[in-house]
Amino acid sequence: MAAAAYLGEAEWLDAANALLWIGVVIVLELEVRLPQAAVRQHRLAAGASFALYAALATVALAWLLRGEWLDAYDALLWIAAFVLIELDLFRKDARGNL
Repeated sequence: MAAAAYLGEAEWLDAANALLWIGVVIVLELEVRLPQAAVRQHRLAAGASFALYAALATVALAWLLRGEWLDAYDALLWIAAFVLIELDLFRKDARGNL
């Protein structure tokens, strides 16, 4: 709903950020709830994750260039946190503990 509200207010960066995070959560949910499929489609999941995080970093950079320091800082913290979560999921998967 927040993404739709941002679109309605023409807040394009906020809308893109919200929609991209929804995509990240969907990929994480699929990796956790369907681990066998995630292992079989590892390249696809990794590619989707990389594309989503790259797009999120682009949004953070856009905020930085617009002088919206707090938004850029907040975005970078969230990106770092979720990348660490993903790396932990891969490590657990490699040990067979997923």
